[in-house]
Amino acid sequence: QKAVKEKPQDAGLLAQLAYSYLQRKSNAQARRYALAAREIEEQHQLAAYVLARLYLSIGDVEQALEILEANLDEDAPQENLLSLLAGLKLKSKDFAESIRLYELGAKQHPNNSKWIKALARAYLLTKDDDRLATTLTQLAELDGDDFLVRKKLSQLALNRNAFQESVRWANLALHVNVMDADTHATL
Repeated sequence: QKAVKEKPQDAGLLAQLAYSYLQRKSNAQARRYALAAREIEEQHQLAAYVLARLYLSIGDVEQALEILEANLDEDAPQENLLSLLAGLKLKSKDFAESIRLYELGAKQHPNNSKWIKALARAYLLTKDDDRLATTLTQLAELDGDDFLVRKKLSQLALNRNAFQESVRWANLALHVNVMDADTHATL
């Protein structure tokens, strides 16, 4: 608030203040500052994200999608906006577009496992086992204690008759959870 008082024409500060109000569930204030930010910078991504979340809070998915799509800067996407747009596309079963958006997020933020997990979920829903295996392998490298990822990788390898790979993933899964009967059966 202090920074906005000092620089009332700074769209970035107005959008950050709107986002803060959104997090505090002060929707009227969030809307006010998001609209103010968009008056200064029409395509401000964080302000658009705040407005989209407000539309979603009243059940207007169509308007939220319209705002998100119109304001996405694919060269420098704002993380919250991109994540919300991709999630809405996935929920509406527009798998190709959601995968494209999640891949964009993974490219922009390669060390953030959130994007890789989202891609894995999309590949799982589309039954794209090859890309799912690649994505789960990335997740396994990022998290040494994720039992379910290793178990799924073992099952995927078994399904394509890659027995040595299946055994390797099953053994790694058992290092995390030695009591899992399914993994023992896979071995």
